[in-house]
Amino acid sequence: MIGMVLLIIFLAVGSASAWRGHPRGHSHFGVFIGPPVIYFTPPPVYYRYYYPPYNYYDPGYRVWVPGYWDYGETPEGWGRVWIPGHWEWRYDR
Repeated sequence: MIGMVLLIIFLAVGSASAWRGHPRGHSHFGVFIGPPVIYFTPPPVYYRYYYPPYNYYDPGYRVWVPGYWDYGETPEGWGRVWIPGHWEWRYDR
């Protein structure tokens, strides 16, 4: 990118023009080669003593929780509502 900018600047001022007349009448084609681009990446980060969270590899087992009556908000106000059954994850510690 920097080489391209320098090429444009040199071509604009005439110090590195592509076609240049030779004093004896010959013409030569000039090519501008920019400097090499060197890019250093950041070093990799290694975490020592990293342990995965509890039950990361073993999520446990599913248990069916049956439905039950509870006290909660209804469209008419607060009262008894039916909570339907659902699957729940259990973990052995």
